[in-house]
Amino acid sequence: MSLTDPEHAYVTTSLGQRLREVYEGWALVREGQPLDAAVVDMPVPSVAVVRGVVDDYARQHPTGADALLVVEVVRGGESLDVRDVEVYARCGVSECWIVDLSSRQVEARTEPRPNGSYGLIRLLSGSDELSPPGCDVVWRVEELLPAA
Repeated sequence: MSLTDPEHAYVTTSLGQRLREVYEGWALVREGQPLDAAVVDMPVPSVAVVRGVVDDYARQHPTGADALLVVEVVRGGESLDVRDVEVYARCGVSECWIVDLSSRQVEARTEPRPNGSYGLIRLLSGSDELSPPGCDVVWRVEELLPAA
């Protein structure tokens, strides 16, 4: 795992806080913790929202089926392992956001397929809006990023 730059740390931490507020009482937000995606694959997303409470994962990591949302914070395509996104789709992670600090965009992927792809990919930036799965809250992409 490489060192995290300040913007990456900022986005990961602030997004984790935002997600904790909206999922309080019905889902757990984990930052930088493994997701048990298969026997040999255990990616570590920047942030993951999983069903349940912390005690549910005392003896096992959450699986893709447990995940409501996985977020990868990256700087350009260089820092994202494309295989991780494919693993998320194959193991049934229903929604994956790729927050790109360089382009100041969020790629929101939904409709996972067993072949490792997502059926719907939306590229969002600036005042474009997105909502965490199952929540009424709406955020603008620019709200999730450090000031330009």
